[in-house]
Amino acid sequence: MVLGDSKKGRLGLPFFMGVFMQSNINIGMHFAVPIVRVSYPSPEALNRDLRDMFLAWEKDGVYKTLQPVPTNQVNIYESEWALLDREEPQIRSLRKFIMHSLLHSVAKLNNLDQTASLKLKPNIHSWVHLTSNGGYVSQHNHPNASWSGIYFVDPGESLAESKDSGLVKFATPNPAIKMHRDAGNCSLQGPLSHNTLVIQPKAGDLVIFPSYLMHEVSPYVGSGRRITIAFNCWFT
Repeated sequence: MVLGDSKKGRLGLPFFMGVFMQSNINIGMHFAVPIVRVSYPSPEALNRDLRDMFLAWEKDGVYKTLQPVPTNQVNIYESEWALLDREEPQIRSLRKFIMHSLLHSVAKLNNLDQTASLKLKPNIHSWVHLTSNGGYVSQHNHPNASWSGIYFVDPGESLAESKDSGLVKFATPNPAIKMHRDAGNCSLQGPLSHNTLVIQPKAGDLVIFPSYLMHEVSPYVGSGRRITIAFNCWFT
């Protein structure tokens, strides 16, 4: 049956709307992807101290990772993968904020009570990225972890002509969702959208997401450094 113009002998939408207006239609949400966003309160002092320390590391060529990197990274300094294990005051402050945000989110999403929450044993890999002009990270995810996150220390220079600079882009995890698009599904809203989720970096913001979620960082354009801290977490 083709629904169209009733003047052409087809049953139009107004006909069906009238017939079924009283129907009890339930629309459920399934296969959702949680994206957690938290802001560090008054992050200026913390971010200044972190930025100064990381810039000194890059200048001196120290604490750079020797691990093979599975993604295509250009113009990026990447630290060793135990950043949040360090005991500098600014690292301790950030670690407390990240772990509180992560554990609270995991408990809430899994409907864990206090007793179950206290039994969680997180394991963390964490590192800093200092991205210079033209730097980017190709699309990837993080195997062998359940949750990943990005903390924005400094989004870098913002140029009006480079609106796509340094954006974090998340792709839908459903590979079949774009199999067919037409007027019936191309404008789905909110969590049902097919579109890429774009995160505009803001200093002091923390984004936590499932590690399976494919994401990338678009090329950064600017004279300063774009500085982010990333982590992967798994529980034992």
